[in-house]
Amino acid sequence: MPEEQADRQGGLVLARRREVRHVTDDHDLDSLAARLDTLARDLGA
Repeated sequence: MPEEQADRQGGLVLARRREVRHVTDDHDLDSLAARLDTLARDLGA
């Protein structure tokens, strides 16, 4: 969801588009997705 919407709804932003836009390789993208999933689960999502 857009960052502004997350802020309005009290959401937590785990990663911003500008921070991950350099990820173009499928393997790197899968690795990043796994790390973000783990982070979200650790935070109770």
